[in-house]
Amino acid sequence: MTLGRILYVEDNFDNRLLIRRVLMAEGYEVVEADSGLRGLELAQTCHPDLVLMDINLPDIDGYDCTARLRKIDTVKDVPILALTANVLEGDRQKALRAGCDGFIPKPVDIDELPRQIAEHIKKKKRAALASPVSSKDA
Repeated sequence: MTLGRILYVEDNFDNRLLIRRVLMAEGYEVVEADSGLRGLELAQTCHPDLVLMDINLPDIDGYDCTARLRKIDTVKDVPILALTANVLEGDRQKALRAGCDGFIPKPVDIDELPRQIAEHIKKKKRAALASPVSSKDA
């Protein structure tokens, strides 16, 4: 049993390799997409518990990809964390405005990353448990 399924949208192979190794060692399953469009496809089929989103992607950028994910019913409530080298003033706010739930700057603190991911997955589960049952589900 895994701690959760993480979709990692990142075009850089070395970055994907590092993050995959760190997360798998912690007990997560990692699904990788090397472009934003591939990330959109996989998000609908792999049912991730969390998405790690690079911002600088070769086709659509991470902001656009995040905004599109937020419009897909099966993914709209999945936590999305921007994982990016874009760390200038305003980059965090831009990621949050696009729909990201958090912002992790590169280079990644690999000791801190699993804790950040676990925190966001737990927050999502608590919110799901606390949400009232809709009248059509009752």
